[in-house]
Amino acid sequence: MPFITQGKTNWKYILIAVILAVVVSGGILVYQYWWLPKEEAKAPEIKAEEITITSPSKGEMWKVGETYQIRWTPSDPKGTVGIILSDTRISSASLSKVWQVENIPDVGNYSFIVPEVLSGDAYQIYIGSKEGYGYSGLFSIISKDETANWKIYRNEEYGFEFKYPREYDECEPCKLEETNTEIILDEGRFRIEIVDAGKLNLQDYANKLVKEYYGEDYDIERIIKEGEILNSSVEKIFVDNNEGIRMNLGSGSRYSLFILLLKNNKIYEISTGPWGVTNCFGYAHLEGKCLEINEEEVPIFLDIFEQIPFTFRFLE
Repeated sequence: MPFITQGKTNWKYILIAVILAVVVSGGILVYQYWWLPKEEAKAPEIKAEEITITSPSKGEMWKVGETYQIRWTPSDPKGTVGIILSDTRISSASLSKVWQVENIPDVGNYSFIVPEVLSGDAYQIYIGSKEGYGYSGLFSIISKDETANWKIYRNEEYGFEFKYPREYDECEPCKLEETNTEIILDEGRFRIEIVDAGKLNLQDYANKLVKEYYGEDYDIERIIKEGEILNSSVEKIFVDNNEGIRMNLGSGSRYSLFILLLKNNKIYEISTGPWGVTNCFGYAHLEGKCLEINEEEVPIFLDIFEQIPFTFRFLE
């Protein structure tokens, strides 16, 4: 049918074309609605930020009644956080909460007085906010100062002190020894080495130790990634309010603990381990006497060496 006949528009043709267009469009819409798979509307995913807690650090020892600083990386200085102290030995989440505080300014620091709780080595701090949450490493709380009767070693030249069990001055071969740059207890099972930092920072020095322990192919970044495989870990800590690095470098079922601190361009390498039953660890110290012990009894005495590094203090 011609669109124009004898100079006039053919309106019947136009009408048929419009009707066909409507039918085709309607069919397409019906097909899309009923037969094409529908995409569900999804709310935008909001990923919770991880709050990094730097104090307490893993393995640290806090005392009931003393004041310590809980430290974390703030995510919103204008916001608030809640802080919970949990005893992870208790399986029930509600019962494991032994202390809690809410609406604390998210400034990265909170002065915490340790409440009256049972002594234990499985306490943990949880910090949560609208933006995210985080957990500290497991640390210890003691209800009394178990180091109260320990002797104090003081080094005026390098400006520090630490406590150690009194019996180590009474039992061979456990005596504390000194050199110009090292303080050694139990022939190296506890050791402090003072090193001129030069141009090294703590991370550089930590990498140096890791390479000495595992080989040139390793650094602390690899330790962080493969920590579970290597039975090792690296984390930032505070000792006597000084920021440092703690490393557990594993070898099979044994490991060495390293705490690195930097002050006045000197690196203080505080280390314990590796463990075994030789020399002084073949003895128990009871009432000032050296009694030989067997390998099964050694874990009882490992806690002693774990506590010594955290008694370290810089002198004013």
